[in-house]
Amino acid sequence: MKFKVLFPAGYNVNDILNDNVDINIVLESGEVYFAIFLTILNIQYHMAKDDAHYFWSDDILIVKDLSQQTIRETISLTLDEGILERAFTKIGRLGENGLYDGVSFQEIVDMANGYETGL
Repeated sequence: MKFKVLFPAGYNVNDILNDNVDINIVLESGEVYFAIFLTILNIQYHMAKDDAHYFWSDDILIVKDLSQQTIRETISLTLDEGILERAFTKIGRLGENGLYDGVSFQEIVDMANGYETGL
């Protein structure tokens, strides 16, 4: 299935092994999904920083690193395994409620730097 990756807050990853990033996935059907990708080190960092006893968040996927290749491959796997709708939250469709208004799937620039696995 064709998809495009968008980083709503930008791809501002300083350390691919210890960071997190918000992800929007746009399917060719126009459906848009959201998740946060985090690394184990990032979870440990936040727990230590906050002296927390637990870590909890909706819509998270824990990944080995935040390289754009890993991000794209992870999304492809969730699609291939049929778990996209459990791993991500559907936030709407293109053009609904201001979500990428006036832009078609073909016009969206995939922000995952040319990794074309899902296209």
